[in-house]
Amino acid sequence: MSEYARLMTQARVGWLVAILLGGTLVASAPACIDEVVNPAPEAGVGGQGVGSSSTGAGGAGGEAPVKRTVLTRNPLGNVAVADNLLWDGDFEWLSAFADQYAWLAGNSTATIGYQLPRQVVGARCKSGVKCVELKPNAVVVGYAVSSKGSGLEASVHVRLDGDCAGVTAALVSLDDGDDLVGLAPKEKVGAFCRYEAVAKERSSATWLFVQNKSKEKVVVDDAVVRRAAQQPLAGTVAAGPSLSVAEVADVRRALREHARPMPRPMDEAERRFRAELERRRSE
Repeated sequence: MSEYARLMTQARVGWLVAILLGGTLVASAPACIDEVVNPAPEAGVGGQGVGSSSTGAGGAGGEAPVKRTVLTRNPLGNVAVADNLLWDGDFEWLSAFADQYAWLAGNSTATIGYQLPRQVVGARCKSGVKCVELKPNAVVVGYAVSSKGSGLEASVHVRLDGDCAGVTAALVSLDDGDDLVGLAPKEKVGAFCRYEAVAKERSSATWLFVQNKSKEKVVVDDAVVRRAAQQPLAGTVAAGPSLSVAEVADVRRALREHARPMPRPMDEAERRFRAELERRRSE
C-alpha cells in the first residue's frame, strides 16, 4: 500500500470514529440538562391529563415559579405609527456614531446639548429594544416636524415607580408665539405612565421635551408626535411639575443654538474610537 493510500485510510477511519462518538455525545446531551420541562397535557381518565398541572406531577401540587418571560419586540420600535413626526421616537437609531442626533440631552435645562443619554436595552423598554434612562433632573429633547394646517397629537411613555406627576413633558418650538403645551399624565398601565396632549397648529418645527423631576431614575420610550385628526382651538394646559420662565428660556436658547447648521462635535466615545484607530495604525 502506498503512503498516500495509507494516509487516506487513516483519515477515513478517523472521520468514522468522530461521527460515531459525535452521535453518542449528541444523543446523551439531553441527560446533562437538569431543567424539568413540563409536558403538554395528554388525554387521561376522567378528562384529567397526565402531567396537566404546572408542576408536571400528574395534577399534584400548586403553581410552579416563573423561570423566564418571553417577549416579542420589533427592533425598529413602534412601526404601527407610520406617521410619527419625530425623527426617532423609540431611540432605536440612537448611537454615539450617528451623523445626526435625533435627541438632545442634558443634566438640566441649562446643559442641553449633544450629550448621549444613558441607553437601556431589553425588557425595561416599552417598544422596540432600546430606550433611555434619565436620572433626577435630567432632560431629553426630541426633534420633530410640524404639520402645516393641522394641530398635533403628542404622547410619550415613562417607566417609573412613583407617581406620574414626577415627570414633565411638553411640546416646545422656537417661535415664542407658539404656546408651550404640556403633556398631561394619563392612566398608568403596568410600570409605564402615558403622557399626552393635543396642540394647535405650530408656526415652526416642534421639539418634544421630557424632564425627570422625581427623585428616582426613570425610563423614557415610545414617543409619538403626529398630525391631529381635528384642529384644536388651543393647546392643552401643562400638567405636573411646571417649567419656570428661566427653564423655558434655557430650553429655547439651547434649541436655537443647535438648530443652526454646524459640524457635530465628537463625544467621548468617538474620541476614544478615533484614538484607538490611530494607535493601531501607528503599530
